[in-house]
Amino acid sequence: MLSKLFKLSLILWLLSVSSISPLNAEEDDSIINLSLKELLNIKIKDRSKLKLFYDPKNKPDENSINIGILISFSDKPEFFADFLLAADLAVQDINRKGGIFGKRLVLIRGNSTTDPKLASSITEQMIKRHKVKMIIGPMYSSMVKQVAINAAIPNNTPLVLPSATASYISKLNDNDLIFRLAPTNRQIVQNSIDLMQKHQVKRLGVFYQDDYYGYDLFGLLEELSQANDIKIIYDKKLKTIVDYETYDFVDELITARSLNLDGYFLPIPYEVARWGTIRNIIKREKPPIPLLFLPEYSRITTLNSNSEVCVFGIDVDSNKQQVEQLNLTIESYLGSVTRRHYTPLIHDAVYLSAAALAHQEKYKLPLNQSIRMVAHKNGQSLAHSDFQMLSSTFDKYDKVQFKGIGGSVVFDTLGDNSAVNLIDSQYHKDFGNGCYLQ
Repeated sequence: MLSKLFKLSLILWLLSVSSISPLNAEEDDSIINLSLKELLNIKIKDRSKLKLFYDPKNKPDENSINIGILISFSDKPEFFADFLLAADLAVQDINRKGGIFGKRLVLIRGNSTTDPKLASSITEQMIKRHKVKMIIGPMYSSMVKQVAINAAIPNNTPLVLPSATASYISKLNDNDLIFRLAPTNRQIVQNSIDLMQKHQVKRLGVFYQDDYYGYDLFGLLEELSQANDIKIIYDKKLKTIVDYETYDFVDELITARSLNLDGYFLPIPYEVARWGTIRNIIKREKPPIPLLFLPEYSRITTLNSNSEVCVFGIDVDSNKQQVEQLNLTIESYLGSVTRRHYTPLIHDAVYLSAAALAHQEKYKLPLNQSIRMVAHKNGQSLAHSDFQMLSSTFDKYDKVQFKGIGGSVVFDTLGDNSAVNLIDSQYHKDFGNGCYLQ
């Protein structure tokens, strides 16, 4: 009798547990209503409880139009706080200008950490629970495929990528649901090669990471350099995860120095490399130092060295005044100096998403078609600052070419931004002899 009662109580308990939606079990109500500043100040273990959260001053309801942003907030909160704030500022501005035909825009934040499976799960939750129409992110290329295949494509939800640059994304069978504002690695490498040619680099050394980012950039460099009379004389794959702030490159530079190189190409992500890599190369090299090329931008503010160094990188041609104003606003809120490479593109992604949703409301097209119509080669120019004129613009034009602070956006057949304009970003610390050229 006791055994039967125990079994019955166990079954009832299991039924009660299974009746609780796993989606509802994900959020921690004790911290979900904290401001961004408050979230940065709580303990890491408490921050990791966040799965879905939003600006407590702009909560979703049955009348709001919701979009998502997918970030690794609990892993790198100080880094991703910049991205969140840039997106929040865009949402606030859009709502001040009337929202999307009178409907309030809400940004649902998904804390994905760096796990692609978790990112897929979080994406599914944003779509199912908060009915998000489109998602900004993932931020990392390594997460895009799983999020797309497991969550975005099955739910017919577009992804707008402001920072993922990997080549494979262009070739995904994505049902025309992945759109990229960021430059592709192919665009970045081609610009790097153009820059090398400009500075007469013929003999090149390459240090690259043992990961997809490193392999992708190095492979593209091998492919594209052959047609441009640049020879890769020396290449070194860094086999371990190194601390780029302290890694001294002793063995690599002993070998490279004997090869009479014109320059080094360093496919190391900006957020990983900081400037320790460059400082440590300078310490080990004897002047004159070959030119240093980065696949991302090189706005160095402090570089303590008694040697001459010339560092070149690739940057998105943006509205410098508007970017600076955005950075200053973020810094005044967070109390720290920040100059993130992709922050302006995240800001633009929100405006582009809102414009596409407004276009869909007006013309009743599938959302991916509306995205293409607001980033159209032959469209009427529409700056993000003209958002309050969106209704009258769509009354006259069904195609517009969106222009944000990060430049124009025109999506090609692969969903890549064919209008992205990359420029040279140079830092030159000159001690009297100018940049070293062979």
